[in-house]
Amino acid sequence: MNGAKEKGQPTVVAYCFDRHFAPYAAVSTLSVITSSKTPVAIYWCVDQRDTQHLTPYIEAIGKKTAAKIHVVPVDIGEFLAWKTVHHFTPATYLRLLLPEVLPLDKLIYIDADTLVLGDLSDLFAIDLGERVLAGVPDPAGARVSKIARAAGDPYLNTGIMLMDTARMRREGSLARCREIYRDFEREITWVDQCIINKYAEHRKLALPEKWNRLCFSNALSPDESKRILSRENTRVLHFLGPIKPWQECCNPVVSSFWWRHADRLGLKGLAPVRITTIEQALESARTLDANAMYREASRTKDVIINWLLRQRPSTSQSG
Repeated sequence: MNGAKEKGQPTVVAYCFDRHFAPYAAVSTLSVITSSKTPVAIYWCVDQRDTQHLTPYIEAIGKKTAAKIHVVPVDIGEFLAWKTVHHFTPATYLRLLLPEVLPLDKLIYIDADTLVLGDLSDLFAIDLGERVLAGVPDPAGARVSKIARAAGDPYLNTGIMLMDTARMRREGSLARCREIYRDFEREITWVDQCIINKYAEHRKLALPEKWNRLCFSNALSPDESKRILSRENTRVLHFLGPIKPWQECCNPVVSSFWWRHADRLGLKGLAPVRITTIEQALESARTLDANAMYREASRTKDVIINWLLRQRPSTSQSG
């Protein structure tokens, strides 16, 4: 079914991640459930070796809501040899398996580095017609993507997608994506995103930005942060890039917003990822300055300076 939702049919949401992203997927999942005005069905597609690590996260969600998490173990082996860049891992390719491992007609795929701020049933009810997926255009990704695209074909960010999994399954989408990977491995820039965009060429629906508000946290001004963190402007907030809101070096406005959601989960042991490098400390200081948090920025700079002083070679000479 591709049209409006039938009465009583839940909105289907799927995640793909490895055990390292499990706590963040749990935070995002709770945001889906608590923001929904209608029933939702949640699927976690994970490396079969990681299922044993999911229990505390599923239990934490279970204490807050009656929604059931369906865990779908999958074999990630094929993707271990596939190209990875930047902060991406082989788990990002698990999205390609969704039509095969979930016998559903359609679903919404969501990345783990997201917060859902509004009901998703309107997105799920969109009629895709002859198209295979819908998503929000990614202008920055399009500028550096190297796989040739047909004129006028939008380059979508695949962190949030409405997918016609029934159609994709019928036409053998996984086999086609394997072919694209073999043909364009050297040109692939954003791993599975480039593959999916090529596969769905001329069969994509571009959605309004609110369904996937692309957020480079540390590039935001205070006014921009306020605008995109508003529920009026954003249904799904997507934290792009290597700096995530659970890291100490993240924009404090964005980070505090994410932690307010994370704290609702009540997950024991969930704590900020500490700054461990000079580069991260400098990033933190710059972001604090940009948000007029000058005292905090100054303290961070003092830490950096003291560390650098300790690295100086000794100038004392033995008598």
